[in-house]
Amino acid sequence: MDIKIICRIFLLACLAVLFTAPTASAQDKVQPQLAILPFTFNGPGDLGYLKEGVRTMLASRIAARTEVLVIGQAEREKIIADKVGSDPGTVAQTLGADFVLTGSITALGASVSIDARLKTIATNDSASFFGVAENQSGVIGAVDQLALDIAANISAEASKVRSSNQATIAPQPSAVAIPVIVPGQSLPTAGPGLGVSAVSSTIPPLTASRSQFLDMEVQVMAVGDVFGDGEEVLVLAEKQKIFFYRQEGNRLVAAGVITDGPKFARVVALNLADLNGNGRAEVYVSASSGNGPSSYVVEWDGSSFIRLFDRQRWYVRPIELPGQGMVLAGQQADSERPARAGIYRMVNKDGKLQKGEEIVVPEEVNLYDFVMADFTGDGQTEIAVQTQQSELQLYNRDGDVIWRGSGKYGYTQRFIGEASGVVSDHPVNLQILTRLVARDLDRDGQSELIAMKNPGGLSSSFNTKSSFTGGSINVMHWNGVTFEEQWSSGEIGSYLATFQINDAGSWLYLGLLSKKSGLLFGSYQSVVTGFALLGKVN
Repeated sequence: MDIKIICRIFLLACLAVLFTAPTASAQDKVQPQLAILPFTFNGPGDLGYLKEGVRTMLASRIAARTEVLVIGQAEREKIIADKVGSDPGTVAQTLGADFVLTGSITALGASVSIDARLKTIATNDSASFFGVAENQSGVIGAVDQLALDIAANISAEASKVRSSNQATIAPQPSAVAIPVIVPGQSLPTAGPGLGVSAVSSTIPPLTASRSQFLDMEVQVMAVGDVFGDGEEVLVLAEKQKIFFYRQEGNRLVAAGVITDGPKFARVVALNLADLNGNGRAEVYVSASSGNGPSSYVVEWDGSSFIRLFDRQRWYVRPIELPGQGMVLAGQQADSERPARAGIYRMVNKDGKLQKGEEIVVPEEVNLYDFVMADFTGDGQTEIAVQTQQSELQLYNRDGDVIWRGSGKYGYTQRFIGEASGVVSDHPVNLQILTRLVARDLDRDGQSELIAMKNPGGLSSSFNTKSSFTGGSINVMHWNGVTFEEQWSSGEIGSYLATFQINDAGSWLYLGLLSKKSGLLFGSYQSVVTGFALLGKVN
């Protein structure tokens, strides 16, 4: 696109948000206020319009996503006229601001990067944010995501200040209360990212984070303490490689990689569990080669990843069995079908898997289709299932269906068996659906069910990633008759390849996949987005 056209489009967008952006005077302060100082610009003169355009768009987008009031244009000009400078403390004192945002824009070649820093005056805390666009046409999307991240931080900091003020007036008990998730509460979306909801004063804000772009095509993801140091890491798998990342703020920092998986085998499932009890989670990888499994497990030994078993002809997955804790389950391939009926507890004998007792589940259920927990609150274990038709069902321990859902859930492009997009009575493939997760998020003794809901109208006949945009992650609670939605991520503007919740149930992670702009084949990028599901009420 011609640079002049891009400039005109961008300026029009800026003018639109300028006239709709809310402002507040310093004398009428009933809500927290944000001052956004002029950004510095490093780059060619013909792109200087970005300096004010980015600031204006950030102002409107942040104001739309938080309770903060953005201090208006007149006050900003007064700062410059009075030569107050850019010191956040001085700016805040002059204008009565609670937050001060400063930043810089750098245009290098075709790419544009944006650095921002938010100062919270009451706590003296600072947070840094970074966004990048591959070209000028991607700047608006980068600003959208920056606004989401900054708004999330403002909401969290404002909550801290409110809690501190309340504690000063009336000290609260020292016990920590875990909030319930408000039924129907959802987070609005903005472009490919995830939004931040407005939440009541009794519930901590649901903050969101978003990593940098990763040059990989994420298939599956897990989270856990792999290195035995008490720190959770994110484990992401491509079709063959496994990547390990530590989290530093919104950025993911590489901590290891496994590149020597079975040749010609595609990773279809990834799970973490410390089944040997040594304080380090093993990485259980199910891979499919041709029409059969080739699975392996690795563990960190303090200096490198070692194989505990390799190229086993079982699909594997750690699951929690009532009264037995976490065990390794397995399912075999079949000569005529992708998977043979029957799921078994597996035993690792000198690097080879041996079949143990059968795990009682409905006959039509496959290894990756179900999760066990007490969903109804009756003290008994139920089995929640995603069928190959992408429908949710709930079974009791006797194998009776006690509930069927009407939505479409869990469908992805992962499969075992022959490549086919059609599900039939005699399938040539078996879809590997996104995981079901059971967590007692509100600590009431009754597990919530977390699942990925597919875009409206999606069926198994779709076979392009663009067909999968618009899905959401839903948290559902059994009300005695049915599962009702308690929380939703809102629609995701990218292909949602995978998700996981950490063991504490405090963070939800989503693996999003998108193709690099301007490229027809290959070259996918991935982003990990996180939601803080729970928090403390002081």
